[in-house]
Amino acid sequence: MRSLECRTTRNWQEKLPEIPQWLSQANTLGHVIVAPVDFQVFWNGGAAPEDVCVNIDPKFEEIVSSQIGGGTISLRVKQEMLTQCIAGQMFGPPPNYFVDGMSCAFGVFPGEVADDEFTFLVKMTRADQWISVEKDHPLIGFYEIS
Repeated sequence: MRSLECRTTRNWQEKLPEIPQWLSQANTLGHVIVAPVDFQVFWNGGAAPEDVCVNIDPKFEEIVSSQIGGGTISLRVKQEMLTQCIAGQMFGPPPNYFVDGMSCAFGVFPGEVADDEFTFLVKMTRADQWISVEKDHPLIGFYEIS
């Protein structure tokens, strides 16, 4: 997985007499974690881990997997991809980047990670349909909390 830094300001904002609060909040996205490769996920609606099928290049099986059930997949991100993350920073679905049929869970990044990686949970929101994710599509967004 790769991390991409996001811009928090836009050139056209300089022309505004005042930046609305909603726009300031929308621009607090610090960076995103993107998909390392194309993959597809199918969830049959069941509660068991084996009710989710992940179709991914075998080199990346360790990164995307179904382990806890309930239509949830795990995304394992190595520590070197998290160097921009700050302890206490919120993470969740990146705004304006949607994968129809799945959504990253919200949480607070702890800062230190065990075993040199951190696992993010992604919930499937549609059963009985293949959900496709393209390489480099943003999956997880990080936000400043003030």
